[in-house]
Amino acid sequence: MRSDKEEIPGGFTKEEANLAEIKESHILNEDNPTLNSASGCKVYWPSPFEVCGAIRELYDSVGGPKSLLTFPKSNELTNS
Repeated sequence: MRSDKEEIPGGFTKEEANLAEIKESHILNEDNPTLNSASGCKVYWPSPFEVCGAIRELYDSVGGPKSLLTFPKSNELTNS
């Protein structure tokens, strides 16, 4: 696992980093069915949370995890 080779940034556990790597590999492998409810999702290791669609595009455009927003802290939330 990547967490065995690289230092995990503060605020994340090894378990979260491993989960992020697994999700990342499923999203990148088009032959694997995923549990994503939306297409165009991305995981930003070591954060295990998915960012999708227009929110991902905006997040990437401002610098993603290297911006002042840092890493995703939860999955996308909806108002009902």
